[in-house]
Amino acid sequence: MVPLTVEPIDLHHLDERIIGCYVFETQDGLTLFDCGPTTCIPHLKAGLAERGLDLTDIRHLLLSHIHLDHAGAAGVLVRQHPWLQVHVSEIGAPHLVDPSKLEASARRLYGTSFDALWGELAPVPERNVHVVGDRILG
Repeated sequence: MVPLTVEPIDLHHLDERIIGCYVFETQDGLTLFDCGPTTCIPHLKAGLAERGLDLTDIRHLLLSHIHLDHAGAAGVLVRQHPWLQVHVSEIGAPHLVDPSKLEASARRLYGTSFDALWGELAPVPERNVHVVGDRILG
């Protein structure tokens, strides 16, 4: 595999350039920055395949925050790839482990459109969740 810098992946949520994520290489393996909603997993797989990659190559998932457009697929991805390590803020971690409050709130907002827009919200096992600090370097 050719070394990667940061590669954007368009997740084609409703249209082009609405929701995206990034894949990049670290010393500890390939990392995905955000993952989008579960409804976009086919586009995520296609975007990785265009780069000669597969979800099985990803070792880490960094989440900017836990909104559905950024982190909605995290639980499903970990269920399918149990070695995946998810890095998230302290405030977001509880919602990954138990997304029931987040889902209830979003279902009130989106109503019958929820499933078509976002898909399944699955919990991420605590053993896969790593809380990161609250400082930005740079």
